[in-house]
Amino acid sequence: MSSGVEVDQAVMDAYNDIKLKKRHAYVVMMIKDKKKIVVETLGDKLPQNCSESRNEDIFNSMKKSFGNEPRYILFDFCFTRPNHSTAQKLALISWCNDDVAIGKKMIYASSKDALKKSFTGLNIEFQCTDPTEFQHAELVKEMIHKDRV
Repeated sequence: MSSGVEVDQAVMDAYNDIKLKKRHAYVVMMIKDKKKIVVETLGDKLPQNCSESRNEDIFNSMKKSFGNEPRYILFDFCFTRPNHSTAQKLALISWCNDDVAIGKKMIYASSKDALKKSFTGLNIEFQCTDPTEFQHAELVKEMIHKDRV
């Protein structure tokens, strides 16, 4: 089911900037006026040779900007694989805390597919509904599990 919420062109531009040009460490998106998914925040460029701990600092700083409010996030993860090589992967995170009003939950859930379809070539996705799973370390564990070298 689609909510009828549109994806703003700035979201597509930000996706291309982060995926193809590596201009941002993250993009935070929100639904504005129940009509359009818009860019709320663009993160700075990832530092060269970004470490997993530095990436976690960036992640935690980004999370503070919206707290428990639902958001869609494109995040460029830096992590260390079990073979000790480093990797960088872009993921879509859908954050909607269980404590959020049901109406907000419904619009974010029903709009996610339209957003995903707009992001061609993005195949890593996380859905977080609890603060314990919306942690860098937890997402990296899942990222490593999903990673194909």
